[in-house]
Amino acid sequence: MLVPYHQPHDPQIECPQCRRHSVVRHGESEYVCLNCDFRRDLSQPYLGGFGNVMLGLLAFGLVLFLGQLLHS
Repeated sequence: MLVPYHQPHDPQIECPQCRRHSVVRHGESEYVCLNCDFRRDLSQPYLGGFGNVMLGLLAFGLVLFLGQLLHS
């Protein structure tokens, strides 16, 4: 049986993967879930699925734009 670990003064955070309240702070900026393999370092920028799609579309548009400039 898995029991969520509760750190004093930290709100209980729900894991985005397993939906349990078993995420704890590990170090200065890293959060890990004690129930599954979820891990996130908040000191690194994180783009969710939507952010990754938007970044890809922006890069694709930039390539098309530069291609048009070179062929003109």
